Amino acid sequence: MGYDADDARHKEEDRQLAEQFDNMLKNKLKQGGKKTMSKITDFEIKGVAREIKQNDIDDFSVGFVGADSKWYNLHAKEPEAVEEMKQTILQKGNVISFENTMGIASDITLIKKAEAKKDNWQDDMVNFEDLLASAHEKAKSDSTTIRIETEIITDGAGNPFVDYKEKHALFRATVTILDAEGHIKQVFDGHGDAEGIDTEVIQKHFIRMAETRAIARALRWYTNNAKCTDVEASK
Repeated sequence: MGYDADDARHKEEDRQLAEQFDNMLKNKLKQGGKKTMSKITDFEIKGVAREIKQNDIDDFSVGFVGADSKWYNLHAKEPEAVEEMKQTILQKGNVISFENTMGIASDITLIKKAEAKKDNWQDDMVNFEDLLASAHEKAKSDSTTIRIETEIITDGAGNPFVDYKEKHALFRATVTILDAEGHIKQVFDGHGDAEGIDTEVIQKHFIRMAETRAIARALRWYTNNAKCTDVEASK
């Protein structure tokens, strides 16, 4: 029987992942957590964090979210192991099963690959309500809080970009992520405009529409969501 170096490497990575996961549980327990594990099946992935994070306890993780807007994290000792999971299993639209322990995912199994993407622009949109819920759930999962601020964009003379006759407006929204001590961790800006709105009902509220669009864009940066929201596409 020949020696398969790749197989040995994968076994060693699996062993390291299991060891690191146990260490994560021990760390959680030291902080007063309870070891409650549950099996989650038929979980369709709706989004995966773009960046792999290096954590304080010298491991690496990546988050993923489902239709329930709850975020879960996969941890590993080496970033290559996390990246391999992102490339093979943690893909948007894939259906998986895994063991969940206080938001930490282990024993992840691929049940069904995502279907081929349909050539329909409406499939590339997200509901603003779902986007907002996903952002708050992500902040909760990361033990952070969200601060959302908006302002009307002004020109060099300090005049706001608002035209009540033509129903034009331009806003900037800032999403600030704060840690438990109130320190700023991340800041995301987004701009939204109201221009050329055809719907008479929306025209009456063009200022609020521009503000909501700016918030939606900033939240999409924060949640790593490239899909356009329904409010951004409304006319």
